[in-house]
Amino acid sequence: MSTVRKEQQLAEYLLNLPLCIFCNEFHKSENCEEVRSTVDRIEILLIKELCLVCMSHHTSFYCPRREMICSLCNKMNHHVAICYLKDKPAKDGN
Repeated sequence: MSTVRKEQQLAEYLLNLPLCIFCNEFHKSENCEEVRSTVDRIEILLIKELCLVCMSHHTSFYCPRREMICSLCNKMNHHVAICYLKDKPAKDGN
């Protein structure tokens, strides 16, 4: 494989990596290991004036996706990255 092709593939890979809203690293925001607390995540979204539903630059009230359902709790009006269910400890099999 040519050097140019390898560089092109690397550039495409880097351009397609999601940038975390919470820590500014390259991963999905819902998978952030740096900022784990839902309260801390909500605080960051509020400080940055981002929507709690889709994490874009508008308020949740005006969000075109405000009826989006969270894949963790099956409730509306919040992004999966700020779902309180992810903060609950896993139940033991005991």
